Amino acid sequence: MAGKPPRNSFRIQLGGWLSDFAVTMTCWAYFTLGFVLLFSVGYCVAYLFSPQREISFQRLTNLFFRGFLGIVRTAAPRHHWQIDKRIAETKSSVIICNHLSYLDPLLMISLFKRQKTIVKTKFFKVPILGWVIRNAGYCPADSNGKFARMMIDQIEQMEGYLAGGGNLFVFPEGTRSRDGKIAPLNRGALKIARLCRA
Repeated sequence: MAGKPPRNSFRIQLGGWLSDFAVTMTCWAYFTLGFVLLFSVGYCVAYLFSPQREISFQRLTNLFFRGFLGIVRTAAPRHHWQIDKRIAETKSSVIICNHLSYLDPLLMISLFKRQKTIVKTKFFKVPILGWVIRNAGYCPADSNGKFARMMIDQIEQMEGYLAGGGNLFVFPEGTRSRDGKIAPLNRGALKIARLCRA
């Protein structure tokens, strides 16, 4: 008889939905409870006592997202991740990336203990997140308005930061691609690389 889906098909679909729900809830639990119970303490200690606050914040952020992506990879084994081990050894570089997924910046942070990036200005206004990225030395994307001085300060310090082994990764398209195609690139990343001799 046509029209009725087989029971096994429904069970497979239900199993897929439940699996996706469990993975999503696990990731959210790590993001919220993991941050509140574990990492918030580390950030507060680094803020109050670390002589190199920026480096400490970058390393904590690296550790946080390594943990998160470890959960994602374990909980979603069908996804194949191919990352050249040499990438994590990269230092003193401006790294230009295309932006296809929300996970792209999180993956880049998880690969480098010392990392900076250029972040949309609206994220600096988000409670807690803004405090973390400000103290990690991330750059606001907008060179006008309230955050202009912060961006100028970060760019002026970038040569010394890169010379000391840090990495700056940039998504020159400015936003995530919705169709997989590479959008026109902002030339700012190349100017920074040239300016800092990276």
